[in-house]
Amino acid sequence: MGSTPSPDFGPTPLMLVDEQCDVHSLDREFNFPNGIVSLNGELLVAETYAGRIRAFELLPGGQIGQGRVWAQFGAPIDYFDVERAHATVAMEPDGLALGDDGTLWVADAKGRGISRVREGGEILDFVETAPLSAYSVAIDPLSRRLFAACAPVNRTADYANLTSSVLMVTDL
Repeated sequence: MGSTPSPDFGPTPLMLVDEQCDVHSLDREFNFPNGIVSLNGELLVAETYAGRIRAFELLPGGQIGQGRVWAQFGAPIDYFDVERAHATVAMEPDGLALGDDGTLWVADAKGRGISRVREGGEILDFVETAPLSAYSVAIDPLSRRLFAACAPVNRTADYANLTSSVLMVTDL
């Protein structure tokens, strides 16, 4: 009789480091959290293998309120299995950068680019990074340039032996 495979990982808390360098768990269960930004009094967190970005009200003392889905890319995921999630979600949001209009630039670990996304998940712009995926993204507001750290598409390379990546720069 076969056994049920164990999950690749489990719910992950977000950790807060205070001014005294003490570490506190925010006691939230994230599905592989990655990019984090704050926007209009909220903390936005990319959950790569849930294919979503969630928003949390920033509370006094570094705490966060109840979350809501800011954008969902594909069907909602309620499991912690990388292969299943990779086959299911439309986008694996990784790094995040704030647009100047309340949008997010979202690095897609599964795809070959960076999408400018409005709350709700509508994709407004796309910057291609093919044949590579973008994992981290930053914007220089003075030069209006978008920077992306890129490497082979998620789940296609032996990352233990990967020795280089690429920094791509584009004008906005």
